[in-house]
Order: sequence, then C-alpha cells, then structure tokens
Amino acid sequence: MLTVIALAASPTAVQGKIQSWSEAGLEELEKGLYDQAVNSFTRALEINPANWQAYNNRGLVYGIKGELDLAIQDYGKAIEINPDFVDGYTNRGAAWFYKGNWAKALADCSKAMSLDSNAIWAQNQLAWILATCPKQDYRNGKKALELAKRAISAEDNLLFYDTLAAAYAELGDFRKAVASQEEAIKRLTLQDSISQDTLNAYNDRLDRYRAGLPWRIGSIQKVEGPLQPVAVSMNTNRSPRVTSDRAVDPIQASPLPVPATNQAAPAPTQMETKPQQVAAKPQPQTARVQSVKKTPTASTAPRGYSIQAGAFLSFANAAKQEAFLKSKGYDARTHVINSASGRVWHLVLIGDYPTQNAAKSAAGDLTARENIATAIFPMDLK
Repeated sequence: MLTVIALAASPTAVQGKIQSWSEAGLEELEKGLYDQAVNSFTRALEINPANWQAYNNRGLVYGIKGELDLAIQDYGKAIEINPDFVDGYTNRGAAWFYKGNWAKALADCSKAMSLDSNAIWAQNQLAWILATCPKQDYRNGKKALELAKRAISAEDNLLFYDTLAAAYAELGDFRKAVASQEEAIKRLTLQDSISQDTLNAYNDRLDRYRAGLPWRIGSIQKVEGPLQPVAVSMNTNRSPRVTSDRAVDPIQASPLPVPATNQAAPAPTQMETKPQQVAAKPQPQTARVQSVKKTPTASTAPRGYSIQAGAFLSFANAAKQEAFLKSKGYDARTHVINSASGRVWHLVLIGDYPTQNAAKSAAGDLTARENIATAIFPMDLK
C-alpha cells in the first residue's frame, strides 16, 4: 500500500504565492478587469487571512464596482488587522461619502490625518467634504481652503486644484474658484487619456462657479470607472496610486449618475420645466423662508424628503432655476441623477423634510406663492 504524504509548503513558497496573487490583482485592477482582480485578492486572502493589503485592495475594487457595503467591510478588516493603516481610513471615508454618510466619512478622513498629519489624500478628501457636502452642518469653507492649500503645497496635483476651487466657491470667492477650476481643467486636458465624463464633470463645476454658485454633492453617488483610491503592495504600507485613463479621486468623481434603482426619476410634470425669471412677482421673504426653509432633522433619520422644483437636461437651465429660487430666499440646490432610460437629469431641490407630509405641505406653499409645479423627492439623509 502506497502512502501519499503531503509536504508542507515552506514559508518562502507560501509568501511567493501570496505575492503572485496580489501582484496579479493589482495588474487586473489597472486594466479594469475587476471581477478577476476580486478573485486574485480573494485567493491571496485564502492563503493568508491576515493580509490587510489584500483586504484594502479588494475593497478598492468593490468600491469601483459600486458594491460599497462590501468595500466598507474589507476596509474595516484591513484597519482591524493594521490599526495604523492611514490609507485604509482614507479609502473607507470615501466609501462612506458615496453612501451619503457624511459623519462617518468625516470621522474616517479625520482619523487618517490624526495618524499622519501629512497624509495629503486624506487632507484632500476632507477638504472636499467640508466644501461640497449638501448638509450645511458639515461644511466649513475656511477649513476646506486651509486643507486644500496644504495638499497643493505638498503635491502639485490637478485634483487638488479641483478641491481648491470648491473651497473658494464655498467661501463665496468665485473669481478664485473659477481660476482654480480652469487650472485643474488645463492640467486634466494635458493627460495622455481622459474620459469625456470626467471632463464634463470638471466643466460642470466651472459653469457653476461662473454662475456664482458653490458645488454640492448629491446624497448618493455611483462609483464609476477606475477611480484613484490607494492600493498597496505587499512590501509597503503605501504605494503609488492606481491610475488609468479614467483616474479621478474617489470623492471627486462627482457629479456621477445615480443608479436608477436607488433614485426616483424626475416627476413627469417637472421634466424640462423652464427656469423661472427673477422678475417674478415679489413675495414677503420672511413668510416664504418660514414655509420652505430647510427643516432640521435628526441625524439618525434613515430617509427624508425634498421638494423638486424643476428637472432639466441642461445644467445651465438648472443653475438658472436654482439661482432664481435662492434670490427669493429658498434653500435650493441642484441634484444630478440618471433616469432608468439612461438620461442625466439636473433636479432643483429645496429643503430636507423628515416626513413626506411635511414636504407636501411646504410644496403646496411654494406652488401657491411662486406658481411652480412641484413634486416630492425622497432623499437619503444619513
């Protein structure tokens, strides 16, 4: 009888297999082969479940695929294994931001900076949140500007000029916002290969600054294309950032279409509505603001509602409607979604209301005063 004896693999051989799968995953990530990359990083983890680099990198791929819960789970495992992993907190902060959980996004980016005050990507992401978050309580233009300037002084990166522009716009300095955004676009166009979606996003922000409007992120963003969170190799806690023809900062990929399954399509009565003219009949501003003013909600509320006061295929028309409503004292903003038919809509929204009835009541007041057709739009208020 022959006895087959399995020889134990040497530590060197095991480490070589982990290295091989990890390197394969990074190469597949670079090429946009996301399913294969997930498989490669999973194989590396099967060999060594304590491989925090593989958890981070697989989380990065999940984030790109839009599977944010899986991404957050993997970043959490990487941080659990290596509590001092700066980029793990930075990447998880970006994933929380995409889910609309501003508090956790700020907490993770702040934690990254507490571990390394010179972590420029954490600085940039924190600045972006503070400048563009749709929830006023989380915005801080002065701090955003300080962080953006620090990031640029450390690395002359086009993404940091994009952040700098948003910070200036939040502070109301639109001349500098336009100049910084134009610099970002100039640098973007000098890259070997860029996507039209990325260029359009940068130009959309420039249009808003020229119109005297700050940039605001929608409550949920779809993660598209090879972004630019931090991937790590087996040999170091940090490594060069993953780049590709569509490389943009994970947070600054906005405005991106929202998955149709997650957002309602624009109400039929609001499609391509014409922007209101500033010469509309004046109304007493105090009463108007009381009726449609942003309603405080508990931070734990999982869902809330806004008034949809316009839906436009044209960003320029949405900007005009937003500007008109703001001139009348309303808390208006533009929110970008992708309808089930694949068309990108720019919705002009007003307020955050805890219940649908509260939003309907305020919408009725708005229609009566301004003669604007309205609809109720559900928003994630986390």
